[in-house]
Amino acid sequence: MIYNNLGSTKIKVSSIGFGSWQLGGEMNLGGLPLSYGKIDEKKGREAIQYAIENGVNFFDTADIYGMGKSERILGEELKDKRDKVIFCTKVGNVPDGLNGIMNDSSYEHIIASCNRSLSRLQTDYIDIYLLHFIPERNQIKEATDAFKELVKQGKIKEYGISVAMGVDKIPELSEHFNIFEGYYNLLIRNLESHFELIKEKGLGFIAASPLSRGILSGKDYQSHKFHNDDIRKNWQSSQKEWYETQEKKVEKFRELSKRWNIPLKNLAISYLLSTGLVSSTIPGIKTKEELEELLQSIEYLPLDKEKLNEINKIST
Repeated sequence: MIYNNLGSTKIKVSSIGFGSWQLGGEMNLGGLPLSYGKIDEKKGREAIQYAIENGVNFFDTADIYGMGKSERILGEELKDKRDKVIFCTKVGNVPDGLNGIMNDSSYEHIIASCNRSLSRLQTDYIDIYLLHFIPERNQIKEATDAFKELVKQGKIKEYGISVAMGVDKIPELSEHFNIFEGYYNLLIRNLESHFELIKEKGLGFIAASPLSRGILSGKDYQSHKFHNDDIRKNWQSSQKEWYETQEKKVEKFRELSKRWNIPLKNLAISYLLSTGLVSSTIPGIKTKEELEELLQSIEYLPLDKEKLNEINKIST
């Protein structure tokens, strides 16, 4: 395993982390699926243990995943291995019976939610605490005041923000946060326009959706029929036009994968870790076998300039 500093912090994270949204299992709010559907919990727990045994120390979750279930599973499985674990959890997305999710970045909510997350994770502190959405400008100070208070109390070590698709807002948000989590993969590369800023300010960046919701997993995503309780079914229909525009790129990446004898999922991960922008990637892991395959990405690092150039010709 390769470990990287999380930006300018003293925290070292495994370059391949453990995305834990799926551990929350099936979740529907207001008639909308808000998860990857049902999961074999036993296999999920086995995957957590396999991760620790193979050098993965970074576990990313959120209080909303399975209404706390993801945090509880991680806490139960890792309570005796706390010295080997970097916990990153998120706050601010609140269940709502009408709209599925609403946002709350209030001081009181962040403080109270942190205490609940600590209890579920069975730990005295959280290594990295992220706001789970981009707030309005006038809401940022209240949120950061809460984070600073939690640092003062020793309940969190570092804090930051999850920007999801809002990577373009990193420059303005970097005045308040130095750790970011957002979408970055072979198909979504707007992060790269902020390379100089990330380097100059020593920002830590965690690459969410490194396989672009499964499109870069090597499976036939377009013809796959997702269950009604899988949020990707909604994404697949609501963003159909975007997916269709990516088909040609994905096919070209498949060709590179075959020519270089690098499985597509490993090519996708190794690309991100070769750019110098990413501290850790957090693919969603359901089974030990999935993680075993993804860990092989390390073997291909770093991708040489020739490969990076060929990838860039497809992506741009």
